[in-house]
Amino acid sequence: MEKAVVTGALGFIGFHLTDKLLNEGVSVIGIDNLADPKRTEIQEEKLMHLLRNSNFDFKNSNISSSEFQNFIDDNTVVYHLASPIMPFTKLPRIAKAIEDSISETKAIVNVLQKKPVPLIYTSSMQVYGKRYGTISEKTPVNPLSDEGRLKGAEEAYLLKRCSEIHIPLIIIRLPSVYGPWQREDMAYHRLLTIKDKRHLEKVEDAFTADIIYVDDVVDAFINASKISVKKEIINLTSGKEGEWHKGKEWITGERINLREDPFFNVRISTDHASKILGFKPSVAIEQGVEKQKAHIEKMMKTVPSLYSV
Repeated sequence: MEKAVVTGALGFIGFHLTDKLLNEGVSVIGIDNLADPKRTEIQEEKLMHLLRNSNFDFKNSNISSSEFQNFIDDNTVVYHLASPIMPFTKLPRIAKAIEDSISETKAIVNVLQKKPVPLIYTSSMQVYGKRYGTISEKTPVNPLSDEGRLKGAEEAYLLKRCSEIHIPLIIIRLPSVYGPWQREDMAYHRLLTIKDKRHLEKVEDAFTADIIYVDDVVDAFINASKISVKKEIINLTSGKEGEWHKGKEWITGERINLREDPFFNVRISTDHASKILGFKPSVAIEQGVEKQKAHIEKMMKTVPSLYSV
């Protein structure tokens, strides 16, 4: 891989992926939209960091076929991480956000139809809905959340269309992800910054069956670019039971009764990710939480307005 295109480059995972690619000498075209005032200051802080590398080219825009085709050549890998669905996205904006997101995904595929380079798409474990027992890549999808429905719809489109026009496709389904620059609405960030400790027990993510550190996710994404496949769906998982709750316990210092969580009896199989990507998480939950905590404390000192608490 000599060049990568990263959509959602200023998002949580997109920023870490872009930074790692640049550090490995890959030229990166990052695409994101600076139009949302709720995210502007954090995005600008990330952008200032990335622009220090001369191999980074930023496009402040939505994705369109006419411009996207100029970014692609034979040595390019496309990482599609952009997603408009956040917990604070309300009706009727959700319907419009889903429509816009699918349109942008179609625009990418339209370009890759002429230049069929590998496409790595970020999906979510939320496509499974409420499941008990073991989840594997063969488990039927049954999305119940807005994010799950969006990811499920885009997955279905990509699997069908990319097969028809022979675009190499890897779909990576993620559990909750944590680490520095985690979104402010995510549970670990809230737990590490919350002032009113009376409400700690109510802070949760949409998916609590598992969680992995962002650097491990990025390593898996980069490994995905190095394998030759026609079509793959891969679940990333810590391979441990109760990992999300273990992190919450580490942050709060309070024991959690796992049997009260609906995902208590859920296990996500590690077999496929291990076989295809050689994936094995390297960051222990305690170590990862401390890194995220240190980042938040540093940002609060150097850029006090960045995180409102």
